[in-house]
Amino acid sequence: MFQRVIKQLKQMPGTPDRLERDEFDLFNGEAGSRSLVASYQAPKPLVLRQDRPVRVILTALDLDTATGDGASESFDLSNEVIEAPNSVDVVLYADGNKVPQSDFTVDYVNNSYSYTDDGTAQELAAFYIARDPVQFQIEKEAPRSQGGVNEIIFDEPTSLLHTRDQNEQPRFFDVGDSPLHPVVPENWKVNVYADPDGAYGPAFDDSRNDTFAVNAILSLPYKQGAGSIDGLGKAVAHDIVDRS
Repeated sequence: MFQRVIKQLKQMPGTPDRLERDEFDLFNGEAGSRSLVASYQAPKPLVLRQDRPVRVILTALDLDTATGDGASESFDLSNEVIEAPNSVDVVLYADGNKVPQSDFTVDYVNNSYSYTDDGTAQELAAFYIARDPVQFQIEKEAPRSQGGVNEIIFDEPTSLLHTRDQNEQPRFFDVGDSPLHPVVPENWKVNVYADPDGAYGPAFDDSRNDTFAVNAILSLPYKQGAGSIDGLGKAVAHDIVDRS
């Protein structure tokens, strides 16, 4: 039915690239409910690559306030912190300033960290990698469909993504059911959802002091199309319905 579109798609020049975290609109998730945490609108058609790995690390956020007495203080974390193979386990900010890793310690047994304040009641923000499972899902979604035309194209628990070495055990898009399965048409969105099922809501920032989870990772492999293809959006929408 859409052979012309598929033929044009195969003939369209493309540039291999990766869709990185900072290219998305990012949102903090909510504990206990499926939340949109990242969204990217494709300016031109793109094709997700199955021959390069997907890279993902989500972070939890705990907020505290130091006593301000200049003494070492221990702060409990709300979730089990882990030593992750592919990113920094804990990133700490004090009053919006990133604390050097050498200036605080992490207790992995008791799920806490220790920090000595500067003599003031500093606001602390700890972005850390948690063991608690969050279902990580990537969807492609048609414009103006209010979520009615969409498809999950990646679905993994963070309990696996966070604990395995993603260099040695990479995860890939599995989108080979049809030639249009890996395609995100122009103006469609790549949406990232986190479903914590009662665990923490992933966080990318702390708005109090404009701090950011530099240890969070979101990197998706794709090929960027060079132009537009008439009828591509309609073809992909029909493909989703036909395979549902």
